[in-house]
Amino acid sequence: MIILSIDSDLTFEACTPCLKLVSEKRQEKIKKLYFEKDKLLSLFAELLARYGIIQKYHIPNEMIQFGYGSYGKPYLLNHPEYHFSLSHSGKCVAWIESPFPVGIDIEQIRNFDKSISEAYFSQKEKEFIQSQSDFNTAFC
Repeated sequence: MIILSIDSDLTFEACTPCLKLVSEKRQEKIKKLYFEKDKLLSLFAELLARYGIIQKYHIPNEMIQFGYGSYGKPYLLNHPEYHFSLSHSGKCVAWIESPFPVGIDIEQIRNFDKSISEAYFSQKEKEFIQSQSDFNTAFC
């Protein structure tokens, strides 16, 4: 697992040379984003995935091709048995690989709406949150 924290002073403009390292699909997605931090998170998410794939398979970057599942989760077309997951929130990007299907989710600690936990969390999760002194940290 790798968690990458993006420096608050880093600008998207400084990273534009890295755009040529990601897929055209990712470049199009980044161009549609409004906020600079979202552009940086999207760019670094794919760069992390590519880094992991290159380390594992020694595939040249230009040969890496992604497919996308029904919920938008990327997978490696050349090696569908390779499982990885990406997540980003706040100023961090997380990546994990595994020999079996895997998922990772990170969340910036902030003020959450308590009704979310009531509507979507299991009884055990609700009890855990209620037993903690800090709702927002427990929520995450």
